[in-house]
Amino acid sequence: MEYPKLKNNILPLLFIAFIFSALPLFAITVKAQNTHYSQAKYISPIGHKTIMELAKPSVYIEDLVPSISVVNKDDTSDDIVDNLLKYAFKFKGRPYRSGSKGPSSFDCSGFTCYVFKKLSMTLNASSASQYRQGKSVTRDELKPGDLVFFKGRNTTTSRVGHVGLVSEVLPNGSFKFIHASCSKGICEESINSTYYSKRYIGARRVID
Repeated sequence: MEYPKLKNNILPLLFIAFIFSALPLFAITVKAQNTHYSQAKYISPIGHKTIMELAKPSVYIEDLVPSISVVNKDDTSDDIVDNLLKYAFKFKGRPYRSGSKGPSSFDCSGFTCYVFKKLSMTLNASSASQYRQGKSVTRDELKPGDLVFFKGRNTTTSRVGHVGLVSEVLPNGSFKFIHASCSKGICEESINSTYYSKRYIGARRVID
């Protein structure tokens, strides 16, 4: 006669057992989610991003890159320049935007500032003020990694209005440079182009 009573009471007992067994699992899951969120929040300087969002390729990941120096104590100046240029060319095709310091867009001095930060080197904010950094080099002395300076759109002035980074030195004093072009964004161009050949002012070396 006691069996029917047990049958009637077993469902509530099973339900209570399930609740007590599920609570720890739920707590662990919530804790794990909160831990992941806290980690993502800690490592991301760009806001509240989840781990999955940070795992996706995006310009936000590149926000973290300049803080990691590519310079090793055994690197020669050639090694440093090679790493600098490889890094600079990663941004090829990014659009030009006046006053922008990267990484989604750049102006000319913003671009040089951004890539040199990879070497833990601080360049001045404008092209004119960057022209006062490092040491002056003649066109015959140019090396990859040197900064080259140009007049702006107004060719009648001697003021610096544009800066680029030498990417390749060619025979007869020619060279190529990577820069933030107003019309093309980040691109490589030659000093032999009519526009830049008549605007060239000089060069500075900031990597010894």
